[in-house]
Amino acid sequence: MSANATMVNDHSLSAAASVHGVGGSSKHGSVLGQWFRVIGNFARGLARQHKARSTAAQLTRLDDAILKDIGISRGEILGLADELASGKSDGVRPIRFRSDSYRPIGE
Repeated sequence: MSANATMVNDHSLSAAASVHGVGGSSKHGSVLGQWFRVIGNFARGLARQHKARSTAAQLTRLDDAILKDIGISRGEILGLADELASGKSDGVRPIRFRSDSYRPIGE
């Protein structure tokens, strides 16, 4: 099952609540509406965690040479997978020059 299939959308929760008449008129909504939000947040957290674990597993299967080619060290895998799953990063990282591999043209 993909992460998109498991994601629960706030709009769908609101729509479900209004269809079933559970939306309150108070500032914070009804108790049942709050439970819909709690369950939605929980489901989104599970989906994010699944995506992070899946990404980390895929990266872990790569050998060190391939990881080096794409600019990732083995120690960065868990943090990077979590960053990607949370949406804090689009996967594009700035180019890093390592002092041992950078040589100016002409030398």
